[in-house]
Amino acid sequence: MLLASFDVDSEAGLRDLARLRSCACRPASLWLDALPTSSALQLSDADFVSAMRHRLGLTHMPANAPGVRCSCGRYMEPGDSDHAMTCKSLSGAMTLRHDILKETWRRIAHRAGVASTVEPALRALPGAHAAAAGARPESRGDLLLVLPGGLTVADVSVIHPAAATYLQAARTAGGAAAVRDQAKRAHYQSADPNGYAFTPLSTETFGRLGKPAMELLNSLATEATAGGVVCKDGFVTNALRELSVSLCRGNGVLHRRCLGHLARVSGHAFRAGMPFPTADVP
Repeated sequence: MLLASFDVDSEAGLRDLARLRSCACRPASLWLDALPTSSALQLSDADFVSAMRHRLGLTHMPANAPGVRCSCGRYMEPGDSDHAMTCKSLSGAMTLRHDILKETWRRIAHRAGVASTVEPALRALPGAHAAAAGARPESRGDLLLVLPGGLTVADVSVIHPAAATYLQAARTAGGAAAVRDQAKRAHYQSADPNGYAFTPLSTETFGRLGKPAMELLNSLATEATAGGVVCKDGFVTNALRELSVSLCRGNGVLHRRCLGHLARVSGHAFRAGMPFPTADVP
């Protein structure tokens, strides 16, 4: 009934449809009932509020934001509830979110007993000559995992399904992540049957994981349970919950940085907060 109420002939309707399709899965909801039993499962009040507003499609912008020109050059409109997810002036914050998720995947692999390293140089790996990215000496993956089948290169992506690039694909649940996965495979995957394996780890900003990411998680869970001590369902659930919380943290960084950019252009004599707060009076 709710899906049928969206006007798919309008951009606003397609964005709402993309959000709902992306939210309608288990991994997108696990942060809601995460118990703060470890630092990896803890959300600040600000991050929790940010995540809830993002999930519901509510604006993060102040009441006077429409008409203000963001640092990226876009004039804010009343419907720009998720501008932070696509703002071109937030590349640093997007990198931080990416790194948060990359380290979360590495912790999950560590718990599964799988060795890993970060930013592997592709040229040093078997089969690199048969990959498009292997032609560039500077090409690197995000993670190198030592799995029973051999070496696996993984690359982390966070994409916004309601962005113009993915809006049409996001009509189908998981469609945005699938488009990103295909693009990453075309770039990184080796055509050498004896070369490294490649797995794109795409996550939509509302929490849905791409199919290859879920398949890798299942492989890690299989490794973790090989000794007969770890419960596979428990391993997968805890891993998905940790990924869900990590994404909320990363999205929260983007929302706060975006508001900071708006503050800079909304008035005069902008003054940023201190990077390291102090109680001393200067």
